[in-house]
Amino acid sequence: ENHRRHAAFLKELNEREVCRLENDLSDFPTGEAYVRGDHPYPSDLDVFGQHSLFQLINRTTTGSGEALLAAWLSAPATRDVILERQQAVKELSLELDWRQHFQAPGMEFSHTRRDFDKLLAWMEKPVSFRQRQLKYLLLIIPLSVLSTFALIYFFIESLGRGNLSGAIPLVTMLLVNGFVLRAVKPLAEEILENIQRDIKILNAYQSLILKV
Repeated sequence: ENHRRHAAFLKELNEREVCRLENDLSDFPTGEAYVRGDHPYPSDLDVFGQHSLFQLINRTTTGSGEALLAAWLSAPATRDVILERQQAVKELSLELDWRQHFQAPGMEFSHTRRDFDKLLAWMEKPVSFRQRQLKYLLLIIPLSVLSTFALIYFFIESLGRGNLSGAIPLVTMLLVNGFVLRAVKPLAEEILENIQRDIKILNAYQSLILKV
């Protein structure tokens, strides 16, 4: 299955290269989000936008990689940095198979700069966020214990002795648990959403690192 997916991404990758050769760039990211109104040259040199330099050379699959490329295109570099980049391009230009096998795994987990920024923001959230999680955890544990005792009491009194009042503690705990779950639900949904998104982003970087 993994080999089939990898082959499919290689096929898609080469189809994109054919589109570039035919000057069909309509489906490629334009990079317009990186345009700064006060910048002196991107609009004059078609650095970003339709049929731009960004569309022609962008092979990134991660949000941070795309942002780095945009930053390089938007700012002058020193002579030494330019020579280093030219040397890197020269070396990689001879490694077509390696480049494609490096790019293809990242395509499975491709994401935007916005997703990457969300990951960083989540990692940098203040300690109060974790304290809130701890507060709910300290509340849920006693509730679980009390609910278990209420259920045991219900079985003993209501089912064993026929005393219907044995259901009162159980009903009370069910109501309390319902209230707590309603309060915890937004936090749980936020955590799950973050985890699902961040796993995809981290998998992208893992797949690329393993190819280096």
